[in-house]
Amino acid sequence: MRGTVEYSRRGRRLYGWPPIRMPIFLDSHQGSELPLDGVRAFLRAARSSAADEFGVRPLDLYCGDDGRVFFVVSAPDEAAVRRQHTHHGVVCRRVRRVQSIVTGGDELGDDQKAIVRSMIVAEQTAAVSNLTPGDEWLRQVG
Repeated sequence: MRGTVEYSRRGRRLYGWPPIRMPIFLDSHQGSELPLDGVRAFLRAARSSAADEFGVRPLDLYCGDDGRVFFVVSAPDEAAVRRQHTHHGVVCRRVRRVQSIVTGGDELGDDQKAIVRSMIVAEQTAAVSNLTPGDEWLRQVG
């Protein structure tokens, strides 16, 4: 053991004991802005519970009624999420921290899923309420 970090016999840090808990973040993108291969890679990474070089771990993906795709990740901080987006060449307009009693892990719990869903509904409702009366067609066109 070196300091307070545990290492294996080969000198590699042992992750997962004790589990490292990170905050959960939600960001959204217009589906048309995202390459399909990028979405597939996100889903593969979410299944494997692997964190990338920025410490960002994909957890879940939601598709909104308005054509947006919502990504749920655990990360050390918002800056790590933004660095990851920049690295992949994806514009990151808004990142929101998911306020939860429990911090992130390998999977979202039921309470965290409910919070994420309510955040998505609130964001979609706010986007619709910002339309003027003659602009309802914009919601359908996306």
